[in-house]
Amino acid sequence: ATQAPKGLEASFQAGAFRRMLRYNDDIFQRLQSYTLKTGPWLEGNLALFPGALAGDTSAISWFGVEGNYGQAVGLDSERYAGESFDTSSHAYRIGLAARVPVAEHRVLGSVSYGRRIFEVDNIVPDNALYPAEPGIPGADYQFVRIGAGFDFHATPVLSLVTELGYRAVVGEGDIATDAWFPNASAGGIDFTMQLRYALSDALDVRAGFQLERYFFKLSPEVGDSNVAGGALDQYLGAFVGVGYAL
Repeated sequence: ATQAPKGLEASFQAGAFRRMLRYNDDIFQRLQSYTLKTGPWLEGNLALFPGALAGDTSAISWFGVEGNYGQAVGLDSERYAGESFDTSSHAYRIGLAARVPVAEHRVLGSVSYGRRIFEVDNIVPDNALYPAEPGIPGADYQFVRIGAGFDFHATPVLSLVTELGYRAVVGEGDIATDAWFPNASAGGIDFTMQLRYALSDALDVRAGFQLERYFFKLSPEVGDSNVAGGALDQYLGAFVGVGYAL
């Protein structure tokens, strides 16, 4: 049977993520790669479907708005010289959402604006032989995302949700400044898969993983202080959480 439309869907997730920044064709071998091995991550998600909230069961109930916010906690970055740099990261998205019922399953779609920020702060080092800068550009990716997914209900209580998104990056952060690569451009993709187990009609527990990849064309010119062909910035995370629907 077709699943009754829900007007509100909310979830809270806790997990960990790993970040890796790598350069391609680093001609002078001066650019530092970066790896955050593990960082705690908390995230909340909220979607509202006004038609469904009003009791409508027609196609109007398929469309709504959604948003999410995620925050890293307790991060720091350490260089080979032993300095520890305060590190912070957060991300958010807000936009339009659609969920189209297909028998007991749902086709998902979304268009949204979002940001992914990752900063490693400067310090005054104990050892004056080493500079205070961490040696990597701060990330402030602003993007328009188009997403699609499928909510597959294997049984009345067990479902598998997969989502894929393309991110048209409209702001890259420090990497696109004169100090790094002024002609840089970027795009991004993301993928999420999660398994949900329904405890009741309104409550579920879930677990899954998510991947974000930002790929850069750096386009250096003669006279630029840094020379590389491209870069890849990847975020891989796993989480557990709880969901509520009304």
